[in-house]
Amino acid sequence: MKPFLLPTLLLTGLLTACSTPETRIKEHQDTYQKLPSKFQQLVAKGKIAEGMSEDAVYLALGTADQIIDKNDGGVASQIWIYTDTYYQDVPSWNTSYIQTRNGAIVPIQSYQPIAVPHSVPRYKLTFVDKKLVSWEKTQ
Repeated sequence: MKPFLLPTLLLTGLLTACSTPETRIKEHQDTYQKLPSKFQQLVAKGKIAEGMSEDAVYLALGTADQIIDKNDGGVASQIWIYTDTYYQDVPSWNTSYIQTRNGAIVPIQSYQPIAVPHSVPRYKLTFVDKKLVSWEKTQ
């Protein structure tokens, strides 16, 4: 890999990971303009309300981490789940060995915690006929 390519890839990854309502609105200006004004105001603040379309919710919150298709009694619905991820350090010690000048083998321990990711649901949204019918904040 060329030396200048890695920083470019990292910067591209950082820029795409920072999706906000503002950036999504700029990318989908036509969709945003078609929303009723009350939904436009909410979307711009990153908020949602019952009756919003899937497109409006996407503009407000971004891509759901998980989408579940359901069919309860002949009524098709979708559940969108948004999660937060936090990292917990788990203690971990590594042992390496060095040989001293007099030939003795000496263990050297170093503390290197392992960051274990944990995902917890943040929002659970239910859509019927592509409209938001209910949602709950789970944290």
